[in-house]
Amino acid sequence: MRVILRKIRGRGASAIVGTIGRKPAPGHPVVVAFHDGIHEFITSTVIRVMGIGDSSTMYIQTRNSIYRMEISSSNMRELPPPATRDGDS
Repeated sequence: MRVILRKIRGRGASAIVGTIGRKPAPGHPVVVAFHDGIHEFITSTVIRVMGIGDSSTMYIQTRNSIYRMEISSSNMRELPPPATRDGDS
């Protein structure tokens, strides 16, 4: 799924364009793969994900920053849930 991730609070202010493979979820970082297939942008651990209905925009609060994620294609419900670690419940 193609996304644009913009930092709206925290150090630096950049827009990251790439794809994500999993839904953002508390306890896991957001990983955005760049189109070159080699590099990735990885956030700190997600604390909260805020969205408005079926909107294509969501806000993601991490330990260090707040991001606005704009979904350019597809539907968020089509993404698999985040992988669980042993011992997570």
